[in-house]
Amino acid sequence: MASRCAADVMRAVRRYRQTCRSVERALEFAEYFVHYPLKRSKRSSHYYAQRFVGCGQQVLDIGCGVGFFAAWLKEDGNRVTGVDALPHTAAHDALEEYFAVDLSSGGAHPTKLGSRRFDVVLLLDVLEHLTDPAHLVGDARATLGDHGRMIVSLPNVANRSNLRALLD
Repeated sequence: MASRCAADVMRAVRRYRQTCRSVERALEFAEYFVHYPLKRSKRSSHYYAQRFVGCGQQVLDIGCGVGFFAAWLKEDGNRVTGVDALPHTAAHDALEEYFAVDLSSGGAHPTKLGSRRFDVVLLLDVLEHLTDPAHLVGDARATLGDHGRMIVSLPNVANRSNLRALLD
């Protein structure tokens, strides 16, 4: 009986830790789950994207989520405009402007953003969710300034948590 109780506790602790790390979402710990957590660890995609953006840039973050990465970029003096399908939330305070749009239908089209051009356009872990990513990339490219750069990241399918999800 005691060993069964210990096993149940171990499973609960594992589910709690996985939820806090945003690997999986256990219903009993759902309030600790972050849909798209910021990855500040060295050599993570966010670490490299932050370094590639630099300081003092006009940034368009497509798929910005609640704005965690925008807040990090703002620390470096960047001005970030966000585009995502989420409704506006308090976490978007790091954004200069925010547009709630359906990314699968384009979303970064210049008509939505006026004539503004950006130094950097970010597409971080966004394209894999779309049925026609080329459309969004084309729209995003049209918002780049003369010497603008587009930074794209895609998840690593060989990542342990991705493989586990595929096998379940």
